[in-house]
Amino acid sequence: MGSCGGDLPFPPFPQDYADTEMLLRKENVNQDALMSYAKEAADVSTGSQLPSLEYAHNHYGQPDVAMFDFTSIFQAEHASRVVERHGHKLLMTLVGDSLLEVRFLVWLPGDHLKN
Repeated sequence: MGSCGGDLPFPPFPQDYADTEMLLRKENVNQDALMSYAKEAADVSTGSQLPSLEYAHNHYGQPDVAMFDFTSIFQAEHASRVVERHGHKLLMTLVGDSLLEVRFLVWLPGDHLKN
């Protein structure tokens, strides 16, 4: 295992798997190492300027620290839409992280770079 500048093992996985789903299984994550890594990352990124590094607790009463797989990103094309079902119009809207700001670059010959 590698290290994050000290004795902290990173990544906090007892077993390395090529399959992301297997790697991130609850049974394969050393929660104490993950919490230590998250605190160290917060210290490093803020120059140890945070006054307190206490974790909020989830609905199980445990520190609310988790890892997520961002290797696949799904995003919506529209924030909302209207559908008709059984003669009634229904407004469907997105909630949470499914709507991402769309940004793209276009370069046209003889034109400026547009964002």
